[in-house]
Parts: sequence; structure tokens; C-alpha cells
Amino acid sequence: MPQQDFVLFVPGPVEISEEIRSIGSRRLPYMRTSSFSALHQEVVKGLNDLIGHVGETILYTASGTGAMEAAVLSLFNPGERALVINGGTFGHRWAEICRLHGLKTEEIRLEPGKDLPLETLRQALGEDVHGVFINSHETSTGQLYDIPAIGRALRNSRALFVVDAISSVCADPYAMDEWGVDATVLSTQKGLALPPGMSFLSLSDRAAAKALTTPRRSYYLHAADYIQNGKRGQAPYTIAVGLMLQLEARLKQIQAKGVEALIKEHQNRAEHFRSSIQGLPLGLLPDRPSNGLTALSVQSAERKAFDIVKRLENDYRLFAAPNAEPLRDKVFRVGHFGDQTLQQLNILAGALAEIFRGA
Repeated sequence: MPQQDFVLFVPGPVEISEEIRSIGSRRLPYMRTSSFSALHQEVVKGLNDLIGHVGETILYTASGTGAMEAAVLSLFNPGERALVINGGTFGHRWAEICRLHGLKTEEIRLEPGKDLPLETLRQALGEDVHGVFINSHETSTGQLYDIPAIGRALRNSRALFVVDAISSVCADPYAMDEWGVDATVLSTQKGLALPPGMSFLSLSDRAAAKALTTPRRSYYLHAADYIQNGKRGQAPYTIAVGLMLQLEARLKQIQAKGVEALIKEHQNRAEHFRSSIQGLPLGLLPDRPSNGLTALSVQSAERKAFDIVKRLENDYRLFAAPNAEPLRDKVFRVGHFGDQTLQQLNILAGALAEIFRGA
């Protein structure tokens, strides 16, 4: 296979369309103006429409982890009890953030790629649980959790339901208010197909009320400041102005296409790629895979997952995503976000076939 310019097949950052990339080169407007406030409010509306939400949405200039930490700091107090669904790297991140900020944290630990039994959740959920934390799509394993069913299980609970939906929105259906989610975390660099640098925290009415009364434990991430400034279409601190322009344009693209059509595109890419590698010693890891990512378990004793990722990078300039331990040598991942074509996926499938033939 001939050498070529690099292509990203990682969960994020992803390939970005030329139209959106070109907006990043524009001169920046001043952000403390009425016109920029209108843009801010339009972006909030677009994000809310994307996730099926009516209510507060906060814009942070931070990675997705920043919005995860903001949710913990702004919605919970030290000593309150947190229940974390830990099915991989990003579930573990929720647990680390909760413990760091003094929450009494318990975990439901799942085997990689396995679903959450609702009965296990019900047994772990006591009346004193203040928050339940999950990643709608555990990006390290490709597992897509049944957020509607979990929301129903929590419907009569006092616990706030907090969901990191960074790697599922735009690829899989998501309906925050309908599903009973109290806090949704998003960021720019995955399904939205934008550069990294901004993250978002959407809050139900009861979560917003809690945020407005939770004592400050962070200068920059304190959600109450953003809620109050958001009423005038502003953030309390300097926002990523250029990325806001790209975000506005991207949300208009999605609105014109339709969210269901965008999800279908991700589904088609995922199904096409999974079909194209049939016959190779690769298995699909998760019980319920997301459209946004294919997590592959290597079923050949002669090849290790991390070595395959390095071969793709060095020999083909194709960037797939490795995994951390304990999955480093067993599982690698192929993302389907962004400006990706079926032809590119065919090239990747061909490269994988060559690698395994070489074994």
C-alpha cells in the first residue's frame, strides 16, 4: 500500500472538514459585545437541541475532563455519597475526580465491554446516594450503556444522574430530558468534529438549583458564575472565541442535516468497517457497541494490539487508538467520528489485512 498523508481514526481529535477548519483562520471579534452575546445564546440553543434539553447549558474553555470536574465541584459537597459505574478508563476517571474532591465514592466495576445489570445498580443504590456517575459510551472499550433504562431506574431517587456523553452524542441517540439525566457533559473534539478546547455542562432544573447553592470550591469552574453570566450571553472568563465561531457553524450544519441523519452516517461507517474486516482475527469487544467507535480484540497469538497500532502509524500513516493496561496488548480502537469516508475505512481495512498476512 503506498505511503499517504496521515488519516485519523482515533476517537478524538478527529478529522475536521475544510469548511470548519477555514473558520479557525478568521480574525477574532471582541467577545464583550451584544453581537457576541447573541452568538453565545444561539450556541447554547443549538447544543440544547442536539441533546434534547431545555434549560441551563454552560460553556467552558476546557477539555471534557474540565467539565467533568466542574460537575463534581458544582453539584456535590465533600462527604456526599457518589456511585460510579466504572467499566474502563473513563469510568475510572469519574471515580478519581469524585474521590479527589472528597465525595464518599463507591464503584460498580464492570468487566471491559460488559453491560451494566440494572439489578446490580438497584442493589447498590441507597437512599443516601447523592449522585450516580456514568459515561454513556465508555470510550476505552466501545461499550454503549443503556442510559434510558438507567434513567428509569433512578427516576424516584434523590441522586443526581450525571452522564459523560462526550463520545456518544452525534453518533448515538441521546435525549437528556426525556431520559431523566440531570447533568450532561460534552466537548468539542469527538462527535461535534471540532478542534479540542471547549466543553459543556447541561443541567436539569434541580441540578441547576443545586449548583446555585453549592459553596464555591473552584475559582474557574464554579457553575453558578457561568449560570449567572449566561443570562446575558456571556462567560465570566475569556472564552475560546475562534472555537465559538467554528461551533456556531458546525451546529448550523447539524441543524440543516438533522441529528438523526448524522447518527445514521456514523452507523453506516461503523457497519461498513466492521463488515470489511470480517475474516480477520479480530473480534468486537463490547456487548453493545457505539456507532462512534469500533473496539477490536485481537484474536491472534502472533500479533499484539499495541504493535498493530504502531504498524498502522509507521507503515501506513493511519492513526488508530491504542489502549492502556490491562487492554494494551489485547484491544485497539477505530473511531468513526468526524470527516471520515468509506474509502478511508477501506484503506484501513486493507492495511489491517496486510499486517495479518505478514504474521
